[in-house]
Amino acid sequence: MASIVFEGVTKRYPDGTEAVTSLDLTVHDGELAILVGPSGCGKSTALRMVAGLEEVSDGRIVLDGDDVTKRSPSDRDIAMVFQNYALYPHMTVAQNMSFALRLNGTSKADTATKVREAATTLGLERLLERKPAQLSGGQRQRVAMGRAIVREPKAFLMDEPLSNLDAKLRVQTRMEIARLQRRLRSTMLYVTHDQVEAMTLGDRVIVMRAGRLQQAGAPGELFNSPANVFVAGFIGSPAMNLVGARIEQDAVVLPFARVPLTRERRAQLDLRDGEPLIAGVRPHAFREVASGAPATSGDSATFTATVEVLEALGAESFAALPIERGVVDDARLDELAGTSEAQHGMLTVRLEAVSPAAVGQPLTLALDGAALHLFSAADGRNLER
Repeated sequence: MASIVFEGVTKRYPDGTEAVTSLDLTVHDGELAILVGPSGCGKSTALRMVAGLEEVSDGRIVLDGDDVTKRSPSDRDIAMVFQNYALYPHMTVAQNMSFALRLNGTSKADTATKVREAATTLGLERLLERKPAQLSGGQRQRVAMGRAIVREPKAFLMDEPLSNLDAKLRVQTRMEIARLQRRLRSTMLYVTHDQVEAMTLGDRVIVMRAGRLQQAGAPGELFNSPANVFVAGFIGSPAMNLVGARIEQDAVVLPFARVPLTRERRAQLDLRDGEPLIAGVRPHAFREVASGAPATSGDSATFTATVEVLEALGAESFAALPIERGVVDDARLDELAGTSEAQHGMLTVRLEAVSPAAVGQPLTLALDGAALHLFSAADGRNLER
């Protein structure tokens, strides 16, 4: 297998629009790397430039140490799996999987062996004589993957391969892809807009926004230490709560509570008292406490709010609580977070399945200061990275 390297790669269209801007990124040999971001962020364009389906305006792409920027797609030794399967409807499964091998003049014996091995790996042995119209969506996607596998390419490119599948089948096929990648020890660059898919599948997740790389790292790193407000709001389900706040002596003053900071942490923040910032807290960071608990205790703060919406999911529940607006303008929050769909004035918290919480009733919660993520109100960067 091989590494894939983007060196200052830019894709610029004739009208001046840049779909990808100065992308520097290395996908390591044998790595399953996930490109993720909202629609229009440039992730599929980046993938298509690796495949040779889009021209590179500036920079270069290096595959296995060779500059392939100007090479035709057929000369790059890369296999691509598309969202729409791209199977030939008049061919059987076996014929679809073997098409590229037959085109390259591979012997019938070698072709049959490779198709049989790939079919066994993907559980397609009994479907080899069927045509695409006789297959389910998941089976078609496995055929598309099998067609890529038999070529034994240097790298696999996958462009939202699960987006046409239903929820249950997405989970099943996602596990098959992860298992397959580890078995083949292949280099794989995988594009999705689904951050849950990215976090559960990838060795490393690369978050993009408006053509620019925002952060690349292990899933846990992005979840626990997001580089900026955009990554914080995009990674995690339900999304991180983002509110305007301010520093006041040794505490962060949120719209619903005053949360103490340790002296060491306060000293590291290059902010003046009263200066605005954006505070982020994940729904799972809250814990229920008995009504009447002290407002502050150590490095935690307690507050009470009324439950407006309650979603019971069996093993857990999520409650939406109305809160006051923060000191940072809603429009500014939306701009930094890259969304116009944020529910301002609402706080999402995770509750245990046995929680006594009820709609219309007060709920007392505690929040540990260590759970706060603190971001600049000026440019959205994480103030503690």
